[in-house]
Amino acid sequence: QVLGPRVAVATLGEKGSIAYDGERFYECGIVPAEKVVNTVGAGDSYIAGFTKGVIDGLDIPACMKAGAELSSRVIGSFEPY
Repeated sequence: QVLGPRVAVATLGEKGSIAYDGERFYECGIVPAEKVVNTVGAGDSYIAGFTKGVIDGLDIPACMKAGAELSSRVIGSFEPY
């Protein structure tokens, strides 16, 4: 029985993100936003996109890309104040 997470993911701001599945590291760059309105929620939206990819059955690189794409959309439009 395997305990704990199957994949660990870290976001690195402008340097993208990395993931590790216990055997291999994966890297993903950013998806540039047309304009940056606010970076609040960038990490939360990344993990939301990544998790949606997991639910949809995507592999790790595709999940990372989905996270980067959603994060890019959010920072270009999120105006919480």
